[in-house]
Amino acid sequence: MTPQHPSPRHGAVVTGAAGGIGGAIARLLAASGTAVVITDRDGDALGRAHDRLRRQGARVTALPIDLTRPPAIDALLRHATAHLPRLDTIVNAAGLCRGVPFRRLTTALWQQTLAIDLEIPLRLCGAAAPHLRSAGGGTILNIASIAGLRPFPFAPHYAAAKAELISLTKVMAVTWAAAGIRVNALCPGWTRTAMTEVFWKDPHPSQVPLHQVPLGRWATVDEIAAAAVFLTSTPHITGAVLVADGGLLAHHPPPHPGR
Repeated sequence: MTPQHPSPRHGAVVTGAAGGIGGAIARLLAASGTAVVITDRDGDALGRAHDRLRRQGARVTALPIDLTRPPAIDALLRHATAHLPRLDTIVNAAGLCRGVPFRRLTTALWQQTLAIDLEIPLRLCGAAAPHLRSAGGGTILNIASIAGLRPFPFAPHYAAAKAELISLTKVMAVTWAAAGIRVNALCPGWTRTAMTEVFWKDPHPSQVPLHQVPLGRWATVDEIAAAAVFLTSTPHITGAVLVADGGLLAHHPPPHPGR
């Protein structure tokens, strides 16, 4: 049997890269030798992330931008094609999750969540596909969530957006396979990030019982990043949904719906 070698990555765009999962993915890609464009709407945090990567010897540029504004997608891709040796990797890691049950869900929060968690990946993937095709192929990774795979009464709007992103990932994988573009989704479980800080800093975390997680702990962003980079580099995986949740989905049924 001939061993299968990882697909080389020349240049990557990582959204939501000022910190958290996106920041960890950018660090690991850069450490592997990939040139990286990082973007986030938090310009100050993005600048700090950029400086840390540069000190580590990374080939990195940063573009602070709000990707919910339609012209921003084209601006990001112009920046990427101007600064990367070749654009062949897209990582959609920007996300928004605010824990609100159905009874308190507003139209504004619903629309804001879908704009960030679904519409940005949809538009960025569509705009980037011609660049990846002209590069001879490439890979797209969408950061979804286990909330898209099971009922998630803590944030139904977030669950809906991530479920749709998972479905969209499979459609894109089938649509662009002939062009050599692989598209996969990664579904993290409970992970220590600024977005989940309200849960993991709670001394009595009733909504996040770790006894439901067989590994018994929160994931680190570096552990999720390792799974992400695996999906970007493995050449015969496309249309896949990889779960990195410490065994939660395998071990427990969905939580009781919120009131």
